Amino acid sequence: MKTEKTSSEFKTSGAQAASRGLAVLVSPANVLTSMRIALSGILILLKPLGAAFYCVYTLAGMTDILDGPLARKTGTESRAGQVLDSAADLVFAAAACVKLLPAYWEKIPTWLLISAVFVFYLKIKNAIACFVMYKKIVAMRTFMNSAAGFLLFAFPFACMVIPIPVYGGICAAAAFAATVDAFVRMAAKSF
Repeated sequence: MKTEKTSSEFKTSGAQAASRGLAVLVSPANVLTSMRIALSGILILLKPLGAAFYCVYTLAGMTDILDGPLARKTGTESRAGQVLDSAADLVFAAAACVKLLPAYWEKIPTWLLISAVFVFYLKIKNAIACFVMYKKIVAMRTFMNSAAGFLLFAFPFACMVIPIPVYGGICAAAAFAATVDAFVRMAAKSF
C-alpha cells in the first residue's frame, strides 16, 4: 500500500538533512583540519628550525595524518571536508615554504630547485587536465602521493642527518613518480 508523506514528514526529513549537513561540516575531522590552517599561521610567526617551530610543524603534520582516518571512522566524510583538507594542505605547504626556503636557500643546489619547479609545473598541468575532464578540482589520494607528501614533510627533520642534495633528490624523485602516477590513473579513468 502506497502512502503519501505529510508536510510535517517532509519538514522533519529536511531538518534532519540540514542537521546532518551541519554535523558533517563541524565534524571532529574538519575541526582537526581547520587546526592545520591555524597552526600554519602560528608557524609563520616562529623562528625557523627552532624548538617551537619543530613542535608546531609536527602538530600541523599530525593533523594532516589524522583528519582523514577520523572522518572515515566517524562517518563524516564529505566533499566540503575534502576541499577544506586540500586548502589546509596548501596553506601549510605555503607556510612551510615561506619559513624553510630562506633557512635552506644557500644549501639547495640549482638542479634541485629546477626539479621542484618542474614537478610543480606537472602538478598544475594535472590539476588543469582533471578540471577540464571532470569539471571539478580533483585531489588524487594515492599511495605514491601520500609517500611523496610524507617525504616532503620530513625534509627539515631528515636534513639534520642526510645531506640536502641526497634527501632533496629522493623527494624530487618521489614527487615526480607521484605526479606521473596521478596522470596515468587520470588517463586510465578517462578511457
